[in-house]
Amino acid sequence: MRDDKIWRNHRKMIQPTFNQKILQSFISIFQRNSILLTKTFEKEINGPEFEISPHVAFMSVSNICETSMGVSVETQKEDVEQFYNFSKRVFYVLFKRLIQIWLHSDLLFSMSLLAKSFNGYVTFIHNFTDEVIQKKRETLKIKSDDIEEDCPKMRKPTLDFLLQLSDKEHFTDKEIREEVVTLITAGSDTTGRTMDFVLFMLAIHPEVQEKVYEEIFSVYGSDDSEKNPVKFEDLHNFMYLERVIKETMRLFPIVPFIARLVLEDLELDGQTVPKDCSAVILVLALHRNEKIWPDPLKFDPDRFLPEEVNKRHPCAYIPFSFGPKDCIGRVYAMISMKVSIITLLRKYILKKDEITEVKNIKLKMETILLCSKPITLRIEKR
Repeated sequence: MRDDKIWRNHRKMIQPTFNQKILQSFISIFQRNSILLTKTFEKEINGPEFEISPHVAFMSVSNICETSMGVSVETQKEDVEQFYNFSKRVFYVLFKRLIQIWLHSDLLFSMSLLAKSFNGYVTFIHNFTDEVIQKKRETLKIKSDDIEEDCPKMRKPTLDFLLQLSDKEHFTDKEIREEVVTLITAGSDTTGRTMDFVLFMLAIHPEVQEKVYEEIFSVYGSDDSEKNPVKFEDLHNFMYLERVIKETMRLFPIVPFIARLVLEDLELDGQTVPKDCSAVILVLALHRNEKIWPDPLKFDPDRFLPEEVNKRHPCAYIPFSFGPKDCIGRVYAMISMKVSIITLLRKYILKKDEITEVKNIKLKMETILLCSKPITLRIEKR
């Protein structure tokens, strides 16, 4: 675990790269990749149900690679896909170590077959990222006194800002690599899988999907996405869509539990949780607690109307964690998902051959929360 002081320092430095002006500058990337996703779906129009995850995942990886590293998936598609696949395998191995007690030992793990493949994945990820960093350094050739203190007028990937900060803030290449890898691995799969669940919920709740489309139509009418793309200043108009996304994340929090170190003795329900213990918060159980959420398995976006939100404790809903260590990319995720869903629904109607109630959707855990079966949909042209 990295020293908390180092984490705080890095978080403070990275935070400005997620300010509103920079996120606004990413809209064109989100829009372009969303349009590419709709074109990928074209061959499925009026066909049978098909698995959506691979297509949505590629879009999410494209977004995060371009906004974080400035790497175009079109020019480095094979390397980026391998980076993404190896990242998933790394997290799978880490999850195996978590649940298999004998693998907690570094010695026993090092003698396992998992260790050999794990080391290979990590080596590729590090080499790929180091190469990108080196190329960026050569391209930018920026001295520390050229750093812009204010938000730049032109869009820059996160990596560009980290490289600008590296000399002034003593950011090493290793630390830059850690931050970039964390952004990509944590940001792509979580956003992509959440999108899967949102599209699934829209398909099995056609009345909700229709309300979302009505909201979209009220802003863009029947205009084509390519001729009249989603604009940043329009996103505040899609409040019902935002409630749909939030309700999906309530029922299907992609990170279903979080762990924290207890810094001092804590009294909880008459029991003392000792200092230096690890505390695990079961987000999935919290989000489905009937004492907080009446009829918890009912999909109801209006739970997130302002007057309803005000009735609940702020920690009753924590899909992005809570407090100083909450997810730094929460606004990024919401913007990218809104753009993608709006773009898709302007062109397609999402369908399911059989409607499944939420209570019957079986889930599994593989570092993140997933459906036990692949999510499949049918699409029709709108």
